[in-house]
Amino acid sequence: MGDMAKQPPAFMGVVIDEENFRGLIKELNAYEPGLRKVMQDDLKKRLNPVKDAIAGKIPGASPLSGFAKGNGTSPYIWGKPRATVKTTFSARAKEPGAVSAIFFQFADRRPNAGLAIMEFAGQANVGKNKRGLTPQGAAMIRALNSRFPIRGYGRFVIPEGRKQQGRAVEITTKVLREYAAKVGRRLK
Repeated sequence: MGDMAKQPPAFMGVVIDEENFRGLIKELNAYEPGLRKVMQDDLKKRLNPVKDAIAGKIPGASPLSGFAKGNGTSPYIWGKPRATVKTTFSARAKEPGAVSAIFFQFADRRPNAGLAIMEFAGQANVGKNKRGLTPQGAAMIRALNSRFPIRGYGRFVIPEGRKQQGRAVEITTKVLREYAAKVGRRLK
């Protein structure tokens, strides 16, 4: 398969060669209508353990008391997000000629935007003379860093996602090869 599956430039997904992939999808649809959907469902099912490993790093309760449901106000409320595997096969990849085959999504919508806020708190202001950082924001970042320090980028989801990236690529590649074999397509 060679360059069929690549380490994606963006976080938590699998990027594959667009021309190769589009050919596979076309052949799956021609071979048996609905086979693409079966492949997508199979991918999601097999990637569930990876998704669960990533989601397992998200604290169940709010890491900061001010984000607890009784104390916080929208959007500063903690709610453990629902994790899903997406297989849109969209051209979202940042590389020309590449397709994002899968990605992991953590639905953290208002009023529960606590994860999105805490995952990146303090990173946007790094190296920017702390512009826009209020005393309350600085206190929140200090409290988060004392319990959940940032190592590289992100606190919960992103570090674990990077650890699981190779496993996701391996599973996705295996599934694509299996379905390519069904239609007799050789992947580059």
